[in-house]
Amino acid sequence: MLSTLIMNCSETQNSELLEEIINNLGNDFPDIVSQPNKHRLQVLYTQIDRDKYNRPTFTTHGYRVREKEYFYPASTTKLPVAALALEKANLNSKINPYMRLEVLTERPELGGEVRDLSSESGYPSIAHYLRKLFIISDNTANNRLYEFLGRDHINQRIWDLGYPNTRVRHRLSIHLSDELNGYTNPFTFYANGEKVYEQPSKLATLDLNVNYNDYLIGQYHVSDGEKIKGPMDFSSKNFMSLKDQHAFMKQIIFPESVPSNRRLALS
Repeated sequence: MLSTLIMNCSETQNSELLEEIINNLGNDFPDIVSQPNKHRLQVLYTQIDRDKYNRPTFTTHGYRVREKEYFYPASTTKLPVAALALEKANLNSKINPYMRLEVLTERPELGGEVRDLSSESGYPSIAHYLRKLFIISDNTANNRLYEFLGRDHINQRIWDLGYPNTRVRHRLSIHLSDELNGYTNPFTFYANGEKVYEQPSKLATLDLNVNYNDYLIGQYHVSDGEKIKGPMDFSSKNFMSLKDQHAFMKQIIFPESVPSNRRLALS
């Protein structure tokens, strides 16, 4: 049975251990250490100890953890997208991650995909998207898994797993309207050259209202290559707090650390 010791990582209490370590880095990073609020510095660290029966105990230390202070999560949202894609494939008896698939499209702005010459077979598959996502952090692979899942499914499932403040709103590296980011291309899966499963296109309907503070960030920003005075508005961008990212990774590695109704359905 797993036992867990969690240090309070609230917005008002820092771990003495991390505070001492960070203060000792003042010579190497003077501006960041002296102005952690300006740089929105946050740190989470979990120490894992095991007893003689190999049962883990967790001690989590936090420094300036702000659950609703906005930072752009960038490629860190790929981990939950990948895990949810594996879970969805695992729960669908008609498909498996290695099947050849085709991504069709009804919207020319998004484009489809029927061949992938970077894969051994020459065709796309969920498994190959996962491979590209983790080996080279491929944004297109992430976007195809996003389409396979659908935006509503991604967010609802993440909320059900215990992360109600997380928002995955858009694909990565391409600029699309909210309506297009809510649309997902149809998928067709093949086995031995025969169609075995078709997933129609979908349009997201879940309300992804802003759930964090201070989403107007910076003194300048760049839009279409032009430097513009004034902060950038991140209210329509993805958001996953450091605390949620940390907990999500922990529950993948140690599923028994969360209640059974919050575990991913993974083999």
